[in-house]
Order: sequence, then C-alpha cells, then structure tokens
Amino acid sequence: MKVFVARKIKNKEGKIIWWKALLMLIFFGFITAVIGAVGVFVYFAKDLPDPNKVNKRVVAESTRPTDFV
Repeated sequence: MKVFVARKIKNKEGKIIWWKALLMLIFFGFITAVIGAVGVFVYFAKDLPDPNKVNKRVVAESTRPTDFV
C-alpha cells in the first residue's frame, strides 16, 4: 500500500526528507488549530451579552461588604 507524500518532501531517490515532512505537519497543524480556535470563539461569542448593555445594567442589590462580627 502506497502512502501519499508530496514530491516536494522526497529527494531524487524517492526517500522522504523527514525534516520537511515534519515542518509541513507542524504548519498544517498550526493552521488547523487557528481555524479551530476562531470557530470556538465564534460559537461562544454568540451567547455573550452586548458590552454596552452590561455597562448600563442596574443592580438592585448592594455589593458593599459588611462585617457582622
């Protein structure tokens, strides 16, 4: 069974140049991670409130600490 390897990572004898293969794997892994991170951000960002509404929010309860000792 032949494994697909791009010609750019093979030398003239047909042997794989491992550092090029590793570099390509790291590059495509990085691109995949960036796309995944953007996708996760977009997925969770839809549920976040509008920043302008958060600043205008009125809290009915006091947030001042009290000491009951």
